[in-house]
Amino acid sequence: MTFLVAAIAFFVPTIGTICGIGGFAGRKVSSRIDDRAVDKLFIGLMVVIMGICAFNMIKYMGV
Repeated sequence: MTFLVAAIAFFVPTIGTICGIGGFAGRKVSSRIDDRAVDKLFIGLMVVIMGICAFNMIKYMGV
């Protein structure tokens, strides 16, 4: 078995487990916060994603 295959065989179940834990935690948190807080978190996440996109444009396109 090559290193790449061994690494993939290790990381796939690990990532699945982390996603499962995140889904469980997200379900618990979402039942405790109101819609206004969810909207603020969503807008904040969009700002972060736009910031990452702008950073990548400046870095790789030379804008």
